[in-house]
Amino acid sequence: MLRALTLLTHRTFSNPNSNTCKYGARGAPIETKLSYDSASGIFSMEDQHQTADYHTKLCNLPQNMVDAVFHKERRLHPFLGAEANGLARHSFGDGTWIMKNCAKTFSGQCSIRFEEAETVFLMKCHIETHEQVETHKAGSSNFC
Repeated sequence: MLRALTLLTHRTFSNPNSNTCKYGARGAPIETKLSYDSASGIFSMEDQHQTADYHTKLCNLPQNMVDAVFHKERRLHPFLGAEANGLARHSFGDGTWIMKNCAKTFSGQCSIRFEEAETVFLMKCHIETHEQVETHKAGSSNFC
């Protein structure tokens, strides 16, 4: 079980940066912001990167097409035309679908925004700190 959680966590956090390297501007910095709100137990990861040549087309896509990127075997490449030629060879199109399902495992969600100068991937999920887990265990009467 612990190995499965480790793999889910790794996939959830590594795939946005992998996508940035594949689809973002070459050589541009990647900014990843991590935050934890202890009052709500919400952990957030925001991954930002500068845009590639075809970004204007992404900004003009309807929200339902943007949201579709989180579906199995879905990519936005077909909507980008010749400017994105060659991008599809990088993957099967399941990376964001996997991230979404990993986040759901942690009662979380994912989103992506295409802004004028950057792409922003956001993942939020509920996590418990070590202290919260220990308190929960101490109060439990279901130990063997």
